[in-house]
Amino acid sequence: MGGMFNKPDEMPGPPMWLYYISVPDVTSAVDKVKELGGQVVNGPMEVPGGDLIAQCLDTQGARVHVDVAGGEKFRVIDTQVQADQLLTGDIETLAAEPSQALPPEYDYMATILKDLLPKINPLYESREFHLEDAAWVGGRFAELLPLHTEDKQAMLELDDPHERLRLLDHSFLALQRQQSANDDKG
Repeated sequence: MGGMFNKPDEMPGPPMWLYYISVPDVTSAVDKVKELGGQVVNGPMEVPGGDLIAQCLDTQGARVHVDVAGGEKFRVIDTQVQADQLLTGDIETLAAEPSQALPPEYDYMATILKDLLPKINPLYESREFHLEDAAWVGGRFAELLPLHTEDKQAMLELDDPHERLRLLDHSFLALQRQQSANDDKG
């Protein structure tokens, strides 16, 4: 997980990297931070994508964030940027999609997810994969593709998992063509 922004002049301290630690349960992690003498600066709170995060300081003042992958589908209603540049927002929870079979033409997405998810996020090592479910595969694939935030959120908000897969397939093929063109130039 990562993100970047220009540090506002009023934000104290030098530019810095913030570290995120994926945990199975943010509440337990926050309790442990407090138990060991650390401080919770912000959260736990839900961020776009459904993850829960908490911003913490260790006993020496080093900042670290803990996060856990979310599970509910939602729509962003409004966003606000706080004085410290933290982005917050209001969401509407959406109904879970019923399970539908993954059409064979999108099996390649399931294969990519099966190989990639455990490598990029250790939380997936202990999670159940639903590689035969069109909604699950489309949701995870949309999360991973390097799409503009608005496009990604719009795909995740779609009610029809087969339409999401069709659009993701189109986007994936376009990204492959772009990468191939860039490779040819290099």
